[in-house]
Amino acid sequence: MGLGKARLEIRPLSRDANDGPDLQVDLAYVETLVGESDAAAKRHAYLLTIPSDISARLRRVDPMWDSLRGNPGFQWLFAAARRCSKLAPNARRALRSSDKGSV
Repeated sequence: MGLGKARLEIRPLSRDANDGPDLQVDLAYVETLVGESDAAAKRHAYLLTIPSDISARLRRVDPMWDSLRGNPGFQWLFAAARRCSKLAPNARRALRSSDKGSV
Protein backbone atom coordinates (compact mmCIF):
# COMPACT_ATOMS: atom_id res chain seq x y z
CA MET A 1 0.00 0.00 0.00
CA GLY A 2 2.90 2.31 0.69
CA LEU A 3 4.01 1.97 -2.93
CA GLY A 4 0.58 3.00 -4.18
CA LYS A 5 0.61 6.14 -2.07
CA ALA A 6 4.18 6.87 -3.12
CA ARG A 7 3.13 6.58 -6.77
CA LEU A 8 0.39 9.16 -6.19
CA GLU A 9 2.89 11.50 -4.56
CA ILE A 10 5.25 11.19 -7.52
CA ARG A 11 2.48 11.62 -10.11
CA PRO A 12 -0.38 13.52 -8.44
CA LEU A 13 -3.59 14.29 -10.28
CA SER A 14 -2.42 17.85 -10.80
CA ARG A 15 0.40 16.46 -12.97
CA ASP A 16 -1.34 13.45 -14.51
CA ALA A 17 -5.00 14.11 -15.27
CA ASN A 18 -5.11 11.22 -17.74
CA ASP A 19 -3.93 8.30 -15.58
CA GLY A 20 -4.35 9.93 -12.18
CA PRO A 21 -7.98 8.89 -11.65
CA ASP A 22 -7.13 5.29 -12.55
CA LEU A 23 -4.30 5.31 -10.00
CA GLN A 24 -6.77 6.59 -7.41
CA VAL A 25 -9.19 3.77 -8.23
CA ASP A 26 -6.36 1.24 -7.95
CA LEU A 27 -5.39 2.59 -4.54
CA ALA A 28 -9.04 2.48 -3.40
CA TYR A 29 -9.14 -1.18 -4.40
CA VAL A 30 -5.95 -1.92 -2.46
CA GLU A 31 -7.42 -0.12 0.55
CA THR A 32 -10.51 -2.31 0.21
CA LEU A 33 -8.42 -5.48 0.04
CA VAL A 34 -6.42 -4.66 3.16
CA GLY A 35 -9.53 -3.74 5.15
CA GLU A 36 -9.23 0.05 5.14
CA SER A 37 -12.82 0.49 4.01
CA ASP A 38 -13.22 4.00 5.47
CA ALA A 39 -10.21 5.24 3.52
CA ALA A 40 -11.51 3.53 0.37
CA ALA A 41 -14.96 5.12 0.80
CA LYS A 42 -13.36 8.57 1.22
CA ARG A 43 -11.29 8.00 -1.89
CA HIS A 44 -14.45 7.04 -3.81
CA ALA A 45 -16.15 10.23 -2.64
CA TYR A 46 -13.17 12.19 -3.95
CA LEU A 47 -13.21 10.31 -7.26
CA LEU A 48 -16.83 11.33 -7.83
CA THR A 49 -15.76 14.98 -7.73
CA ILE A 50 -13.22 14.74 -10.55
CA PRO A 51 -13.57 13.73 -14.21
CA SER A 52 -13.15 9.97 -14.58
CA ASP A 53 -14.70 6.93 -16.22
CA ILE A 54 -16.11 5.74 -12.90
CA SER A 55 -19.64 6.56 -11.80
CA ALA A 56 -21.71 5.84 -8.70
CA ARG A 57 -23.80 3.39 -10.75
CA LEU A 58 -20.72 1.46 -11.83
CA ARG A 59 -19.54 1.24 -8.24
CA ARG A 60 -22.93 -0.09 -7.22
CA VAL A 61 -22.85 -3.04 -9.65
CA ASP A 62 -19.13 -3.78 -9.95
CA PRO A 63 -18.29 -6.91 -7.89
CA MET A 64 -14.86 -5.41 -7.23
CA TRP A 65 -16.47 -3.25 -4.53
CA ASP A 66 -18.66 -5.93 -2.88
CA SER A 67 -16.73 -5.84 0.38
CA LEU A 68 -17.37 -2.09 0.70
CA ARG A 69 -21.15 -2.30 0.33
CA GLY A 70 -21.72 -2.41 4.11
CA ASN A 71 -19.56 0.67 4.76
CA PRO A 72 -21.70 3.69 5.78
CA GLY A 73 -19.50 6.08 3.78
CA PHE A 74 -19.84 3.96 0.66
CA GLN A 75 -23.62 3.72 1.13
CA TRP A 76 -23.76 7.49 1.56
CA LEU A 77 -22.25 7.91 -1.92
CA PHE A 78 -25.18 6.07 -3.46
CA ALA A 79 -27.75 7.96 -1.41
CA ALA A 80 -26.15 11.25 -2.46
CA ALA A 81 -26.10 10.17 -6.11
CA ARG A 82 -29.80 9.27 -5.93
CA ARG A 83 -30.64 12.65 -4.38
CA CYS A 84 -28.70 14.45 -7.11
CA SER A 85 -30.33 12.45 -9.89
CA LYS A 86 -33.76 13.29 -8.46
CA LEU A 87 -32.90 16.98 -8.18
CA ALA A 88 -31.35 17.28 -11.62
CA PRO A 89 -34.60 16.99 -13.67
CA ASN A 90 -36.31 19.53 -11.40
CA ALA A 91 -33.38 21.92 -11.77
CA ARG A 92 -33.46 21.60 -15.56
CA ARG A 93 -37.21 22.17 -15.58
CA ALA A 94 -36.82 25.27 -13.40
CA LEU A 95 -34.12 26.64 -15.69
CA ARG A 96 -36.27 26.11 -18.76
CA SER A 97 -39.25 27.87 -17.17
CA SER A 98 -37.08 30.81 -16.02
CA ASP A 99 -35.67 31.12 -19.55
CA LYS A 100 -39.19 31.41 -20.97
CA GLY A 101 -40.06 34.18 -18.55
CA SER A 102 -36.98 36.25 -19.41
CA VAL A 103 -37.49 36.17 -23.21
